[in-house]
Amino acid sequence: MTRSPRTTPTARVGTLVVMNRWSVFLALLLVVVAGCAGRPDVVEVDNTAFLERRGVTEPTVLQAAAELDDGDEEQAFDRLVEWFRDPRTRQSQARPEALFVAANALAEDGNTERAFYYLDELLDTYPDGTLFRPAAIRQYQLAVALLARSRPAFSLGTGAGDFEALEMLFRIQQRVPGSDLAESALLLSADHYFARGDYDFAEDAYTVFVESYPRSDEIGRVRLRQAWSNLLQYQGPRYDPTSLLDARAQFFDLKDAGVRQTPEIERALAYIEEQFAQKAESQAGWYRRTGHRDAAARIMAEAEVRYADVLSDDTDEETADGS
Repeated sequence: MTRSPRTTPTARVGTLVVMNRWSVFLALLLVVVAGCAGRPDVVEVDNTAFLERRGVTEPTVLQAAAELDDGDEEQAFDRLVEWFRDPRTRQSQARPEALFVAANALAEDGNTERAFYYLDELLDTYPDGTLFRPAAIRQYQLAVALLARSRPAFSLGTGAGDFEALEMLFRIQQRVPGSDLAESALLLSADHYFARGDYDFAEDAYTVFVESYPRSDEIGRVRLRQAWSNLLQYQGPRYDPTSLLDARAQFFDLKDAGVRQTPEIERALAYIEEQFAQKAESQAGWYRRTGHRDAAARIMAEAEVRYADVLSDDTDEETADGS
């Protein structure tokens, strides 16, 4: 039987990972753009106009907003802190807007985490208020900004602010479960895990997304990433094949569902079959080395039937002479 030449495991895996990392980089850029522009509404940053539209007449809060719009974040925040400390302001109708402007001042000054906490106070204190949705959106925007700053573009690994940004995104999911914000926060977290190579966390997050948002417009891409996350966890023929089995099942499901990336799916399935063939060869080799030649022969006989197109040419010779 004439067989197609097989690349070495190292070369094939290296090519797959390098190609996939470039696709991850491009996908991450699209995710960031979509997260910042296309999903949740954009909360205005003109604080004075924001207060005017809200009908706020409190002089101190208006003055702080004007200072913030003029670029004096510290002065604006300090003014609002003094206002918050005055017991007479605790029942002020302008307090929700003041908290919102204070968060904006902290964010403009680069203190993203404290800004998030001020918005937390707003959401906790006024859960039924009309600022709940804008404040939740603002929290999402802060988390996206922190995540983008924590890891420069086209880099792998964990950045300094990764944990804090991902924690923010998780809290948003808890705050507004089932909403478009929660959906975006979960997807951004999953894509971030995938991009930095944490494929086990990515697979978990994509699985939760598939279960929670089966009608999402992103479901096809998410299911594809879910399959890749399993495949990229596989470490080789000497290791547990569970993730490889899961990836094969998921890629077959995608193929049956008619997902557009059919060539990519076909390449992934071909690679998976080659990995199973290599695993059979590895198992047979172990049995031969330990003196169980009959077991080795049975494994290779089954592999010859199942993986005939991907097994190496020298397999027949090894099986025949029992070496």
